[in-house]
Amino acid sequence: MLYQEDYSKRKRLRDQSPFLSYRKNVYNQRVENNVTKQFNKIHGNEIKPVSHQTHMFDEEGLKRAYDSPNRYYQHRNKLFVAGTKDFPQDHLDDLTLPFGNTLNLTKRGNDVESYYRNHMTEIDTLVGHSLGASVAMALEDKYRDDKIDIPGVGIKQVKNIRCACCCRKYGWEKYKNKRFSS
Repeated sequence: MLYQEDYSKRKRLRDQSPFLSYRKNVYNQRVENNVTKQFNKIHGNEIKPVSHQTHMFDEEGLKRAYDSPNRYYQHRNKLFVAGTKDFPQDHLDDLTLPFGNTLNLTKRGNDVESYYRNHMTEIDTLVGHSLGASVAMALEDKYRDDKIDIPGVGIKQVKNIRCACCCRKYGWEKYKNKRFSS
């Protein structure tokens, strides 16, 4: 018991005095920071802040899909499919939409279906716009989770982002928190 009391007293005194505590001493903190900065400068090990983005708005995912060369983008369990953008191919594909069979008749449908087959266990939500919405609905008809007999595999949710003229005219920011689902 005597040893425990002495230790507690020494610990309390060390915490109260800034000169006895190494970590609480302002001078030691400055020296430690300068040494760390010099070490990082010499060895190139700079600490970069890591952003852990856990959630992405649908509009941000669609922007990335439009910017990607293959016009689709996956973020975690969501697959974003862009709409009409490439002039000759996509406009011709838009003309074939009323005839059905979107996955086989359109280039975007073929590309997205082959990507979905390879990543079937990862994707359960599709977000599409314009031509991408048609492809997403066709994929849902074919690969809906109640049609596939494998547990945990299949599409559970499809979001169709409409209002293309408003989004292009007024920007994505105005419609960021609104959901245009059908």
